[in-house]
Amino acid sequence: MQEVASQSLLQPTRQRYHERIVQVLTSRFPEMAETQPELVAHHATAAGWSAQAIASWQRAGEMALARSAQVEAMTCFRRGLELLMTLPETPVRADPPAGLAYLTVTHPRLCGSGLLGNFIFWRYELLSLRFHR
Repeated sequence: MQEVASQSLLQPTRQRYHERIVQVLTSRFPEMAETQPELVAHHATAAGWSAQAIASWQRAGEMALARSAQVEAMTCFRRGLELLMTLPETPVRADPPAGLAYLTVTHPRLCGSGLLGNFIFWRYELLSLRFHR
């Protein structure tokens, strides 16, 4: 029901709502924004605030790793990387913040999860896209 209601809004209106949610989360509920960065990341992504969304996806991934939630961590890192790839060619895109791309394939907990093969292939694709544009 919530998804249907959201999709019935025009894109600019929906985007403004997401912008407002990010503003309220970060200004009025900073502890929630800090402990649930995936919430900020989701709304920042929908608002079109790529830089904040990428940083929040990275933080969410790091927090997931800290509680041994490898699949969740990889999902967060992947969302951040996918968003990073939508940015124009800039130094930020050329050098992902704080090693976001590097973390997805080299972190020991991710390597031990048995899911590394998919991420090595995906990392190769990411690098291929970067150097063949």
